[in-house]
Amino acid sequence: IVLILGEIVPKTVYRYHAEQIAPYLVYPLKVMSIIFYPFVVTLAWVTRLFVKLFGMETAKFRPHTTKEDLENYLDMWNIDSGLRTAEKKIVERIFDFSETEVEDIMIPLVNVAALELQDSIDKAIALAQKTGYSRMPVYSEEAYNIMGIVHAFDLLTARQKTQTLKDIMRPAPYVPNTAPVDELLKQLQTEGNSIAIVVNEYGGTIGIVTIEDILEEVVGEIYDEYDKEQHFFVKIGKNKYLVNARMEIDELNDYLKLQLPKDDYETVA
Repeated sequence: IVLILGEIVPKTVYRYHAEQIAPYLVYPLKVMSIIFYPFVVTLAWVTRLFVKLFGMETAKFRPHTTKEDLENYLDMWNIDSGLRTAEKKIVERIFDFSETEVEDIMIPLVNVAALELQDSIDKAIALAQKTGYSRMPVYSEEAYNIMGIVHAFDLLTARQKTQTLKDIMRPAPYVPNTAPVDELLKQLQTEGNSIAIVVNEYGGTIGIVTIEDILEEVVGEIYDEYDKEQHFFVKIGKNKYLVNARMEIDELNDYLKLQLPKDDYETVA
């Protein structure tokens, strides 16, 4: 009876009528918290005393709700709570954002549309039109030897002035592959950059990362007029699918209702 009337029923009622009930409970709860504060402090002190007498360590006091608490609340919510699947996915991504490293979201060097330092302005403009990219890396001799970044807008003025890529190339910031994504976002915003070159522990270039890549880590894939929506898997038979190795495990689990382990890796590959 105590469990049903004292916990289950109140929680159920409040869950569906929180906005209507909350204004009427705020002040009574505030008054009760003040009245019972001395008793709570006394009981807490007695509890800690007994714990120490038995040689046990007391739990650390947590004045604020932790990330783990919020994740547990999120796991308990479902569609009935008003939190849609897409919104829940964004909240989950925000939780993981500070723990995400640049290497997890970067574009690998093999997939980067780049220009060779000796390429003509016309060739650079053609690549910009083909890809829709507003900024492209420029390398010398080898793709991993990136010298800087070229802006598509600068290409138009360069053709009029008969300039070369070297003349209009801008320096690009370098970032280690293990750098936290949230720190990189602050760095790019502070410096006014929207793209960075990713290097490994040996200083070798392994890819690039853009602000769009960072934002997509929270809100999901962002498509513009130049992007073509990628289909990372196709059904080829009953319970048979052809999956792109670059597809994220979380997305594959969502689409196919699987429970593939994620561990320390992001994609199927």
